[in-house]
Amino acid sequence: MGMPKWEEACQTVNDLAAWCLACKKEERDVENIRCKEQAIQGLDVSKLGFTCVLLENIKFTAGIFYKCDFIDAIFRHCDFSNCDMSEAYFSRCTFENCKGMGANLRESTLKSVRICNCNLRYADFDGAKLKDVQIIASDLSASVLSNCKLDKVALEDVDLIQSNFFHTKLQGMDFTKTRFEGVTLGIEDVKGAQVTPLQAADLARLMGLVIREE
Repeated sequence: MGMPKWEEACQTVNDLAAWCLACKKEERDVENIRCKEQAIQGLDVSKLGFTCVLLENIKFTAGIFYKCDFIDAIFRHCDFSNCDMSEAYFSRCTFENCKGMGANLRESTLKSVRICNCNLRYADFDGAKLKDVQIIASDLSASVLSNCKLDKVALEDVDLIQSNFFHTKLQGMDFTKTRFEGVTLGIEDVKGAQVTPLQAADLARLMGLVIREE
């Protein structure tokens, strides 16, 4: 994947937390910066906008990104585990080799987002909207994807074991390249989804059907 033009013009920031708090105080967005190799604890940047940012090897502990906007952002080897990103908006963003175990993404919006080689076990996407999203070689097992709106979401080599899709319409979704066992969903939710024969058998058992072999 080629380098986006904006990445070449990014300014290097050595103290991301201080930079973000200064932008928040001055009521301006965080724009055109790159930052790497930092550990940041307890940062609250609720409702702050981020445009054209590149973050690499940043570990956020107890971070609060409530209602933040991320546009044209790249995250590489970052850790957002257990952070609050509820109602956040992500557009044209890329997550590569990131960790977000238990992250709160409730009511968030992901549009034109690519997620690759990420660990999102136990992440909570309840009520989220995903459109034009690619998820590749990532772990979303035991995640919450209930009450979501999914539009053109592509999954490849994704672990969805024991995830919750209750009240999420899966029509048109292709799960044949995922691990989709032990999920929680309703009969109406799964209508129109593409699954393998083995996945179909597992879903039937979850719904109380008894499968008899001749």
